[in-house]
Amino acid sequence: MEVSILKKQQRNLPRVRSHYKKVKHAFIHVKLGGYPLSIVCRVFGVTQAGYHASQANVPSPRENKRDALRASIRSVFEAERGRYGAPRIFRVLCARYGYSGSLNRIQAPKRAMGLRANAGSKYKVTTDSGHSLPVAINLLGQDFGGDTSADSISHAKAPDQVWLSDIT
Repeated sequence: MEVSILKKQQRNLPRVRSHYKKVKHAFIHVKLGGYPLSIVCRVFGVTQAGYHASQANVPSPRENKRDALRASIRSVFEAERGRYGAPRIFRVLCARYGYSGSLNRIQAPKRAMGLRANAGSKYKVTTDSGHSLPVAINLLGQDFGGDTSADSISHAKAPDQVWLSDIT
């Protein structure tokens, strides 16, 4: 019974190749409270020695650098609102942070993180000022102030006296 429950739960684990062992070991660590280690390790196809070794593992300096690079790639990508692809991110990292690696070291993690550049929309002109149609006369002269004094030249002496609309 216990073994079948663990097998069903194992099917729901993500199958990312580079992190699969880490995910397995983390899942075993969570499930260890309710089941014996020998059974859990057998179900997941992991040796007990491998599990114990993974619990004592400290990230390597290369792994730390890779994580820092991923973080900087994500920060540049988000700062540019998802518009930059790997070549532009590479140029920004070189200029701002003094990155000295290759473009491929940017492309692979960016692809693995699922970051894709979005193309910006083109500017569309909506106004045609060069037409030959008649233009309406500006009767108000942008005078919308409701000055109610007798010597005022304002067109709007009280509310609801001047209405306007605009079609563009």
